[in-house]
Amino acid sequence: MLHTPFDNFNFGNKTCYLSGETLATTEQKTAVFPLWLQNRFDLQDKPFRHLNEKYTTYGKLKVPVSPGLQQDVLDLFERKIETAFTAGYDTVQQLTDQELFYWFGKIMYGIIFNEIQIALLEKPAGEPLSFSSTLINKFSNHLRFLQSLFVPTEFEEFTPYSVSVFKVKQGEDRFDYRNEMNTLVASLQMNGFGIIVCMQDNGENKRLHRPALELVEGKELHPAQFQELNARFYYSAYLFNRIPQYVSIPPSETTKSYTISAMPLHGGEGKALFDQWNNKTYSQVLEAFWKPWGFVMFEIYKDPENPMTFLAHENGEFNTAVELPY
Repeated sequence: MLHTPFDNFNFGNKTCYLSGETLATTEQKTAVFPLWLQNRFDLQDKPFRHLNEKYTTYGKLKVPVSPGLQQDVLDLFERKIETAFTAGYDTVQQLTDQELFYWFGKIMYGIIFNEIQIALLEKPAGEPLSFSSTLINKFSNHLRFLQSLFVPTEFEEFTPYSVSVFKVKQGEDRFDYRNEMNTLVASLQMNGFGIIVCMQDNGENKRLHRPALELVEGKELHPAQFQELNARFYYSAYLFNRIPQYVSIPPSETTKSYTISAMPLHGGEGKALFDQWNNKTYSQVLEAFWKPWGFVMFEIYKDPENPMTFLAHENGEFNTAVELPY
């Protein structure tokens, strides 16, 4: 039986957040952000803001976990990721998209778990939790995909995510992690590489941005160029107007694993998969991602038809001479 906590909002501390196994105590927990990452960037006491605008620290973000699952699956997986991320870009790009999805998805679901726990504590006694059915559907699917880390599962002729890995110049090894829960997008820049993951788009964001990805393929990006790509993916994930639907078929006597298939995204109203791109709104998003370099909306949107970019020259060739601090 698969763990389906969104059926009855079972997010207590005596139930493993991934498997649903009953735990002996409420002290059996694991860090949402892995300890090796916290140690590398001294994250333990750095502030982390919840959706209710209150703050905790990276070190206090934890989730209940089965000791067996932790030892037999999660620790082994995390060691592989730590080795690759510590080695840098050349090793990171050898990881599979699925492995990177698991890592980013695990952190994302840990954050979601904590946010739901807070919401359950803060809601008035006796009243149901006010929660969007769309988000319940998305988060339930997200957990199901994560469970394929330890539950034999085949994805039938589709990939539920977009993963992009980039080589990024850095003056120093810095930690830049971002995420957006509603659209299930996350990104990370550290140790000479950058990664962007859209976790439930069936690969559509990557297809949308194919021209930009082809432009930068094999190139080493300035951090401002990586953050520009970040802004494009975060904005397009917001414009993605489909709620993917999936069918999960349990194992049978002939199949030893679950099979998950995706319902078609196209069809129906004949509407495009993404809402209309608006350069003004995109420029506002880009302003937030370019904050380290001080660019403001006025500069970015000076030409409404062609917002400011560091990815390419006017002739369309990749820009190798970005004169900005790292």
